[in-house]
Amino acid sequence: DCCALPCSHVLCVPCAERLRSLGIKQVRPMCRAELCPGPGQLYEEGCRFIFPLKQLVVRSDGSLARLTGTQRLTLGKVASARKGAAYQGYVEAQLKLGAMYNLGQGVSQGDKESAVWLRKATDQGGAETQCGLV
Repeated sequence: DCCALPCSHVLCVPCAERLRSLGIKQVRPMCRAELCPGPGQLYEEGCRFIFPLKQLVVRSDGSLARLTGTQRLTLGKVASARKGAAYQGYVEAQLKLGAMYNLGQGVSQGDKESAVWLRKATDQGGAETQCGLV
């Protein structure tokens, strides 16, 4: 139930959820940074960014190649939000982030990084998560 954050500190997910429910925001003991949003909130933030981009892709030729620079930056925000949720153990974010690394969408393409996130999701999930590795 613990995860490593991008700042290299370890976060106990249930403890962090409890602190968030009490309205406590600044709890990282070493860096004194605000407690990052919960995994569900981060994942939803990524969804708010990705849905308009998906609509643009569907209306065009179905390719991300025609995205503008600003739209590509938005795809980077999606990856960042998903990464935050994935670091906190959110399975759906781990799956989607693995797919983003596999395809190089919003992140540098990387098979190893893709496999890491898909494996983390598989280790927590059932058959539907394991299908992501096929």
